Amino acid sequence: MWWCVCDVVVCGRVWCVCDVVVRGRVWCCLVWCCVYECVALCTDDTRGTDTIQVRLVDGQNVSEGRVEVSRDGVTWGTVCDDAWDINDANVVCNQLGFDHATEALSNAYFGLGTGSIFMDDVTCFGSESSLGECYYSGWDTHNCVHSEDAGVRCYCEYHGY
Repeated sequence: MWWCVCDVVVCGRVWCVCDVVVRGRVWCCLVWCCVYECVALCTDDTRGTDTIQVRLVDGQNVSEGRVEVSRDGVTWGTVCDDAWDINDANVVCNQLGFDHATEALSNAYFGLGTGSIFMDDVTCFGSESSLGECYYSGWDTHNCVHSEDAGVRCYCEYHGY
């Protein structure tokens, strides 16, 4: 069984979030279709339950840097840039209290991280309130090296004080 909610059409692609029941288990799938080809990323239905803290490291100011994430606030790791785009960057910036992202950066633009790579294949619509509500390949599950660390530049309005 499939239940889908389709969000937007961008450049001919239809993006849908679908719940699929297979053998009594609910799987959540992010599906996008282009012409006659469809791709689905599926996980068991745990979306929105991850409490993931985010910080920016090694930028020139507080509104930019390499994206690092943690579940416990002690052990931090990076995010791989596979599938990284402005929607993902917007979620990071919003989670940190900024208005929006101006750039989603890849290829370790802000330098190589160290330690673990905790998130890969992050796919957000851009409206999520935290990175933990987005789809990704699983905590500490990746096919990346630190030269693929993701970064962001957030819009930081100068208020003159």
